[in-house]
Amino acid sequence: MEHDSTHPGTTPCPGHAVARTARRRFTLIELLVVIAIIAILASMLLPALQGAREKANAIDCNGRLKQMATMWLMYADDHDETLGGAMIYPSTTSYLWWYQVLESYGCDSNLRKCGSAPKQDPGYGFNWRGVGYQINHPTRGKNAVPAAPNPIYDGVKLAKVKHPDVIIMMGDCYDITATQNPLGYAFMLNYLYSEANQFPGMCGRHTYGNNFSYIDGHTRWLPCNQALAAKWFWYD
Repeated sequence: MEHDSTHPGTTPCPGHAVARTARRRFTLIELLVVIAIIAILASMLLPALQGAREKANAIDCNGRLKQMATMWLMYADDHDETLGGAMIYPSTTSYLWWYQVLESYGCDSNLRKCGSAPKQDPGYGFNWRGVGYQINHPTRGKNAVPAAPNPIYDGVKLAKVKHPDVIIMMGDCYDITATQNPLGYAFMLNYLYSEANQFPGMCGRHTYGNNFSYIDGHTRWLPCNQALAAKWFWYD
């Protein structure tokens, strides 16, 4: 006859005691210890995850600048080998920003935004004084002798650029207010130039440096100090 452990006076099965022991719940202290361990592990992994995400954003940003550089070279092909700029004047009374000019070449609102600054539109600027809207050349513009009537940019022939592989065309840019600027004027998003790059906010979007494209179409990341020392003017 089998032993019935449900009736009084019978001997409990040894397996029941083991089951009751296995069902013991965590105490509050043990639960808090587990939570603390998880929090410590998360705090250790989070910087690595953020670093990986920023690295991915920097690579993506570089690719966007590469695409836009290619579009500018296509624009030059269509305009007698003349490079565009931060602002293009189809007439003496109207102008288009660089990204409006490139829309016909495929530059949309998604392409012109950097993943590390998704709310800034555009996320990139044109080398304003070097190859863009205003050129500070000794023989033209406001630095000319005698001074030219106005320094409005009318284009630069690609053949005239002495070092297309080292002259910056476009790069990461920032919105700087007049109060943030030591010189006292606001700095717009659509262009960048070496003077503005000296402001603290102009460098460091991607791990203490920025991405730039060059007149010959290649792109690269530069740390802040190298960006400041780069060639910015087409006649250099």
